[in-house]
Amino acid sequence: MIHEMGHAIGFETGSCGAEAYQYNRPTLMFNNQTYHVEYHVGLHRRDAKLLRMLYDDQTSEESIRDIGVESYYADGSIVNSTLSPMTVEQGDSFTIENAFVENMSNSSVSGVRLRVYLSTNRIITTNDTLVGGYTDFGTLDYDEDWRGDISRTVSYGVDPDTYYVGMMLTRNGSSYDYDDWSSNNTTWVADQLTVTEGDGLFNDIIMVLLNILPYQSSMFWVDTTGAGDDPEPPYCPGFPPMGPSVFWQIDTEDDGELEVGVAEPAEVGEGFVGGGQGLTDTVAIYELNAAGVPTELVGLSCSTNENGPAVAQVFAGKSYQVRIGGQGSSPTAGWYEAYVRPYQPLGSRPRYAISLTESRPWSNESMLDVPFELPCIQGSTMGMWFRKYAAVAGEMTLSTCSPDTNFPHVLSIHKANPQLTTLGCTTSFESKCQEGYGAEITGMVEANTFYFVRVGGVDGTTGTFRLDLNFTAETSQNSKCETAIEVEPGLHAFNTMGAQGDGAMLCDQSSTSNKAAWFSITPTEQGIVRATTCPDDGGDSQTETLVTMYLETCIDSVAKACNNIPCDGVHGGAELQVGAGETVLIRVAPLPSNLGDGYVAGELLIDIISGCLGDLNGDANVDIADILALISAWGDCEGCAADLDGDGTVGVADMLIVIGAWGPCS
Repeated sequence: MIHEMGHAIGFETGSCGAEAYQYNRPTLMFNNQTYHVEYHVGLHRRDAKLLRMLYDDQTSEESIRDIGVESYYADGSIVNSTLSPMTVEQGDSFTIENAFVENMSNSSVSGVRLRVYLSTNRIITTNDTLVGGYTDFGTLDYDEDWRGDISRTVSYGVDPDTYYVGMMLTRNGSSYDYDDWSSNNTTWVADQLTVTEGDGLFNDIIMVLLNILPYQSSMFWVDTTGAGDDPEPPYCPGFPPMGPSVFWQIDTEDDGELEVGVAEPAEVGEGFVGGGQGLTDTVAIYELNAAGVPTELVGLSCSTNENGPAVAQVFAGKSYQVRIGGQGSSPTAGWYEAYVRPYQPLGSRPRYAISLTESRPWSNESMLDVPFELPCIQGSTMGMWFRKYAAVAGEMTLSTCSPDTNFPHVLSIHKANPQLTTLGCTTSFESKCQEGYGAEITGMVEANTFYFVRVGGVDGTTGTFRLDLNFTAETSQNSKCETAIEVEPGLHAFNTMGAQGDGAMLCDQSSTSNKAAWFSITPTEQGIVRATTCPDDGGDSQTETLVTMYLETCIDSVAKACNNIPCDGVHGGAELQVGAGETVLIRVAPLPSNLGDGYVAGELLIDIISGCLGDLNGDANVDIADILALISAWGDCEGCAADLDGDGTVGVADMLIVIGAWGPCS
């Protein structure tokens, strides 16, 4: 009946234009539809305004508060709001696109808020599952409407299922009051949302063990998005309450202090902070009882970016819970750092050993007065421990022959095992140094092995010393093309420290004599041999690398591929189209400019991709059909088959690759 009345209203108001069903705003004159959600027949804000205009000179205007939310809008015709995506995992977000809010009241309405619920039916109430907080419209003016997108994140507290997505519009802020016409205060979206099981903020409820070595910083990533409700948070005066949190467990083997704080906030677009505002978080540390239940709060920082890390006194043999959350409803994301500082000094025990990376003066005056038995002397005390990793096999010489060394001492090398196996031992009384209290010792070390070095007093003596290290690597077995190691597809470690110059010829026919590592692989069928140190592809290297490939032989042969896989400007990679039974020799080395003592170390990922480079239609030929396929994909094309050089764009560079591979794949 209200719809038919609209015909009469439209006739009376000819100045508004010809009557039609398709308006640019929702009105009661929309044609009867069955595919959009409408709880009850009612007026929209244009209808309400028009009625007031027609009859305000005939009767007093009734005071009414009526705001409404709809899951459709008009743009020449009626259009449903939509969900994007319609399937999400726990912890992921979805968006209601083109939600519609309007004010039919005769005045403005304040404290307007919209909440989103997930429901198993189409009756939307506060008993359904609230998703996120609320969208605050503040005050809706008289005759105002709004259309826009509303996004929410599905928490891990939501069970996997298919839901109706409901919207609820209320007034008076946190009172969440309905208005005088409540039938349009709730609606649902015609699309349904399917929630599947997420990968899991697995430490949202269950603590994850965080292994921390003393005096060594441990970095770990924190992202509290999607975390559920937690126990009562600690009190932070002057700060918003601690938001949903994630949890870690730290088992300590030393008496000392534990520090946990932000190391690096997430960048804009990566996490939830930015714009120079820093990280807003709360970090709490609790002692755990024998059952793993948090008891006493022993450390707290209500904003690590502003107030520094949370600090707690910890004891050997005990376990502690680290709880990290955002502030209020805001999540937090960024790199955090945990650090255990024992009360005993750095270097005083093997587990507190100092990484031996530089030559500098040291002092053993604060070390422990604990005897340590050695074959070259009895009862050495005040020992200071150092740690050294041998990446390759070779000869390691340690020396305290320096004017900085001023007291009698003992110098020893030990394998980093529980027995602290002694590999060598000498004293300043047996000095090979020309003068002073110095000592020197030489030992052979194995590849990929940690070693301890100890400098201790004789009969409790203390003083200053300088510890120098000289290492001579054994010659690498695969440092020449002729001694390349035959490999299968997979990850292969390399270290060219002990390599000799190889005089290889690069793609531009220039020769280089870098320290290199050589590998060879022979595919059993035609395909593309790929080798890379790029971390995104599964490889790794400590410094800049050049990867080159040779076919069948590398003696007086120009490389067929040189770093032709794009990466990050530091790591290198190459690929080469080969036939069945053809041997590819792969060389990984420093850049040509890094001659002399320069070396590289890391892991090279070698793979064989079946098929033919440039054969986009898979007919075993690279021809005009592949050119046409490439042209059809021209432009931005991240991850598509025609993007042969992997730069995210199909362009001239890809065209040249196709032309270079022209002809039969075999």
